[in-house]
Amino acid sequence: MWVQPDPDELFKKYNPELQKKSLEGREQRLKDHEEFITRLKAYSKDERPVWVVAEEESKRQRQLLIDNKKRQREELERQKQQILEEQKKM
Repeated sequence: MWVQPDPDELFKKYNPELQKKSLEGREQRLKDHEEFITRLKAYSKDERPVWVVAEEESKRQRQLLIDNKKRQREELERQKQQILEEQKKM
């Protein structure tokens, strides 16, 4: 059996700057953890191994990012062309 210190006791031993930083990041860490657990539960509903489903989801997310960036570039290019056409008319 291992002896473990109470998390509150450990927190009190932090220097004040570290305590402040820890408290500021707490909400984000809790949110990230909750999102991770939610994704893990969703992945586990599939019959395939969790890591396979997670990898497919990761690839899908990367492809969405690539598609969004491409769409943004195309929109910027279209706007540039419109501006150039308007300038030529003047």
